Amino acid sequence: MGGFVPEILQKLSIQGKVVVLMLDQSKICDGFECLMVSARFGNRAIPVAWHVKETEGAIGFIEQKLLLNAVAGMIPTGIQIMLSADRFYGTANLIEWCQKQGWHYRLRLKNNLILIHQDGEITTGAAAAAGITSLCEARLGKVTTHIGIIHEKGHPEPWIIAMDTKPTEARILDYGMRWGIEALFSDFKSKGFGITETHLRNASRIERLILILTIAIYWAVSTGMKPMTLASQMTPKKEDVHWSLSLSRV
Repeated sequence: MGGFVPEILQKLSIQGKVVVLMLDQSKICDGFECLMVSARFGNRAIPVAWHVKETEGAIGFIEQKLLLNAVAGMIPTGIQIMLSADRFYGTANLIEWCQKQGWHYRLRLKNNLILIHQDGEITTGAAAAAGITSLCEARLGKVTTHIGIIHEKGHPEPWIIAMDTKPTEARILDYGMRWGIEALFSDFKSKGFGITETHLRNASRIERLILILTIAIYWAVSTGMKPMTLASQMTPKKEDVHWSLSLSRV
């Protein structure tokens, strides 16, 4: 989607807004999984890049890195990116990759990871159970990162979020914007194109099918957007209060 992505990202980043990218995996059909990077658009998302693999399990960091490298190559200079991803992706490898790229990140962590903080050792789950809400400059494997923790009333589990900036409640809640990719997968599946009904049994052919559907999504989204002009870039936009709170001190 390299021919489409730069213009979309430029529109999303007008007035210096941070563009939210989401990384996730979903079952396409029996035996095939799709690893996808998407861009948050309103409360939903649009695809940026994807990789389909014949497997019943998770797609690991080697393939995540290849996909993210491809995405990084599509991003115009000067656009700020925040990557959000669920706890399967909360690894030292991905944190290190984001840090090298200069991306913001909100990556959920599993509750059994060992952290080194202030010369002591604690697991992520133990930190949450102790009511700790922030761990600044904690060591996770080979990387140092900030970690924010929130356990909202009525939720069975806490959010333990690795982030590039000192934790505040608003910044931890930035992770919630990841749900846009769940809406996108629904668009591809039961609430939209019905891709799970495909009879294709070849990963590259399924990738091309996703390409066709993605172009349809881009066409629909672009039809509803104003043309990219200098005047539109300079016109003040209504500020997103949540982003103002969460990224004003990044």
